[in-house]
Amino acid sequence: MNASSLPPVLPAVLLVGQCRVETASREISGPASPRLRRVTPKALAVLRQLVAEAGQVVSREALLASVWPDSAPTDDVLTQAITQLRKAFAAADGSEPYIETIARSGYRLLVPAQGEVLLASEVVAEPSAAPLSTPATAPDGHKRRRWRRWRRWLFAGLAVVLLLVIALLSWLLWQQRSQAPVSPQVDPEARAYRLLTSSLATETYPALSPAGDWVAYTATIGSGQSQIHVRQRFANSPTRVLAEVPAGASDRLPVWSPDGSQIAFARFKADGSCSLMLVPADGTRAPEPLLDCSQAELLSFDFSADGRALVLGSFADTGERAGISLFHIAERRWQALAYPRQPGDLDSSPRISPDGRWLVFARNPQFGRLYLMAAGGGPVTALDAELAPIRGLTWLHDSRHVVAGRRIGMQTRLQRLDIQAPGMWQDLGVSSGQLPAAARQAPVLSFMQWRAQSSLQRFVPGQPAQALYPSVGRELMPALSADGSQLLLVSDRNGVPALWLGRGDGRGPLRLVLGLQPDVRQRAVWEASGERALVIGKDTAQRGAVYEVSSSGAVVHLPVPADDVLQAAYTGQANQLLVLDGGNDHGRLRLFDRSATPWRELARVDGVSQVQWDSHGQRALVSRFATPGLFAWDAASGRLEVVNAQWPTRWRYRSWQVAADGRIWYSQVSAGCRNALRQLAPASADGQPVLRCLDALVAASNGGFSTAPDGAVVMAVPPLEGGDIGLMLLPDTASGQLSVPSKLLIP
Repeated sequence: MNASSLPPVLPAVLLVGQCRVETASREISGPASPRLRRVTPKALAVLRQLVAEAGQVVSREALLASVWPDSAPTDDVLTQAITQLRKAFAAADGSEPYIETIARSGYRLLVPAQGEVLLASEVVAEPSAAPLSTPATAPDGHKRRRWRRWRRWLFAGLAVVLLLVIALLSWLLWQQRSQAPVSPQVDPEARAYRLLTSSLATETYPALSPAGDWVAYTATIGSGQSQIHVRQRFANSPTRVLAEVPAGASDRLPVWSPDGSQIAFARFKADGSCSLMLVPADGTRAPEPLLDCSQAELLSFDFSADGRALVLGSFADTGERAGISLFHIAERRWQALAYPRQPGDLDSSPRISPDGRWLVFARNPQFGRLYLMAAGGGPVTALDAELAPIRGLTWLHDSRHVVAGRRIGMQTRLQRLDIQAPGMWQDLGVSSGQLPAAARQAPVLSFMQWRAQSSLQRFVPGQPAQALYPSVGRELMPALSADGSQLLLVSDRNGVPALWLGRGDGRGPLRLVLGLQPDVRQRAVWEASGERALVIGKDTAQRGAVYEVSSSGAVVHLPVPADDVLQAAYTGQANQLLVLDGGNDHGRLRLFDRSATPWRELARVDGVSQVQWDSHGQRALVSRFATPGLFAWDAASGRLEVVNAQWPTRWRYRSWQVAADGRIWYSQVSAGCRNALRQLAPASADGQPVLRCLDALVAASNGGFSTAPDGAVVMAVPPLEGGDIGLMLLPDTASGQLSVPSKLLIP
C-alpha cells in the first residue's frame, strides 16, 4: 500500500475556517457561539478526507470507500455526515458555507484548514538500522515480549484497584441512602439555560419578579385568545391564571412592578379596543383599567424605577405622545419626555434602569438601533453602529448592562451590551432567543425561545397547497420571476443562510448561488425579462450591498454609491435603479442613473421603509415609517400620492406585493382566516374588500410571499411554530461572582 492510499490523520486541534476542531473529543466551536458541537466519528472521518484535499473535489465514491471500507453503505449515511458537519460549522460560524456540494460528483471544503495533516505512513516508528530478518533484531524482540508480559500484569493490577474503588464507593453510597436524598444527576453537556415551558401551545412575553423567583408570561388558550400565567421559576411549580379573560379578549405583555406587588398588562378586546390594566400580583383583586391603548400601533411599556409611573413608547403618529412618555398612575396624568427625535420616529421598548438613572430604547426597531438617554429625557447616544432588528430589550440588575434580542441572519440571538462599551455585543448562546426580561434585583434572565421552521407552499386557486423544495431547514423570501418560471429563495438547508435558484413550479433541481451572503430580510427582485435579479447581501465589511444575479447563477457586485443598502429595485428604464439605504435610520430612497460612472442621483425621498416597482402602472410604490399606508412616488415632481391610507401598517411594512397585473396584495390575519391576502388596490367595483383565504388555520410567517401571472402564490409558511419560556442565570456583574450552570440552580 502506498502513502497516498492511507487515511489522513488529524492533529489534536485543527482550525477550519473560523472554527476550532478538537479531534480527540470530536467537538467544534467558533466565534458565533461558545457552545461545543460534537459530531460522530464517521462525520469526523469525512472531515479528514475533505481537509486532506482542501479546495479539491472529493468524490462520493472515494468518501464512502475510505470512511466505510468494510461495509456497503448507501448514499444516505454520507449525506447525514455532511449535514451534521454543516450544521456544526454553521452554529459555530454562520458567516459563510464551509462545505460545497458538487452536483453528481462529490464535496469540496471551501475554507482553509490550518494544521499539519499527516498520513498514516508518516507516523509509524523509525525503522531500525538492520533488516528484521537479521540476528541483530533478536534482543529487540526479547525486550518487546518482556514489555508485553509486564503490561498485562500492569493492566490486571489496575483492574483490581478499580474494582476495589467501585466497591468502596458503592458501600459509601449505601451508607448515605438513609441519611440524605440522592443528589440530582448533572448533565455533562448542560446548557447555559433551561426551558420552563415546553407545551405545543405558544408561551411568550415573559416577565420576572424583582427577586427573580416568580415569572409571568402570556399563554395561548385557543381560538386566538391568550391569558397570563404566573408561577414560581422552579420546576414542577403550579401555574395560576393572573386574571380571568372576558370572552373574545386576550391578555398580553405582563410587566412586574419594582416592589413585586403589582403586574401591569394589556387587554385586547373583541371589538378591537385595548386597555392597559393593573392587578395585584397575588390575584387577590380584579384588575383595574389604567388607560386606553387602542391607538397604539406598537404597544410597549415598563414601570419607572420607583413604580409610580409607566414609561411608554411611541403611542401615536403625531402630537405629544408620538415619542416616549410617562403615565403617572396615581394622578392618571401623561408627561411627554423632552429629547431629540424627528417626525415619524417610532421609539419602542423604553426601559428605565433599576437605579432610575438611564433610559434605553429602540428607535425604528425595523432598522434596529439602540439609544441611551437620562431617565428624565435629554440628549441621546447611539449604543451600536450596526443595524439589527430588535426583538425585546431589558436592563440587567446592575444598571450597566442591557440584553436585547437581535436578528442575526435567519434567527434572533440574545446578546448583552455594556453601555460603557457601545457596539461590543456579547452573545449569550441562546438560539432563537428573543423578548428578554431580567429581574431587577438578581442576575436572572427570562426569555422566549421561538420554535420556528418555515417551508415554501404554492397556493393555486381551487387546488390543495403544494410544498416546494421541502427540507428540514427554514425557507424564506421566495421571489418569482415575472413569468413565474424561475424562483429565488433564501434557505439554511445546507447549514447557513444562502441563496438558492430553482423553478417556480418546484420541479427540477435547486441550485446554490455562490459568491454572496444574502440578507434574509429582503426578497430578490427580478428584472421584467427574467434574465437578472437584484439581491441584497453583505459585503466584506458586513454592510448591505447590491448584487446582480443572472438566471445562470453568476453574481456581480454593483458599485452603488450608498452605505448599508437595504433594498433595490429595477424600474421601467434599463439604466435606472431604485436604491433604499438606512439614511441615518430614517430610510432614504434614491433613483440612480447607473450608465454614468460614478452613478448619478436623479431624485430622492426620505422616510421610506419599503419600495416596489409597479411594472403595470409604471410607478414606484412605497411604504413609510411615519405613517401607515401605501403611496405612489413621482420622482419627477417629488409628490407622494396615497394609494391606501390604512395598510400596510408601519410594523408590517414588508407584507405586501405588487402582482404583474398591477393588483397589490397584503398578507394579514382576518376573521376566520389566519393566512389571508387583502387586495389593497385597485378597489373593487362594489367597494367591498377583496380577501383571498390561503389557509384558515396556519398563519403566514414573516418570510414573505410572491405572486405568479396564473394567480399562484408562493409563500413561506410555518408548519410548526410556537414559543417556550426559558430561564438563564447570568454572571453577577455587580459583585463579580459567576453563576453555575442553570440546571444546578433552577431545579
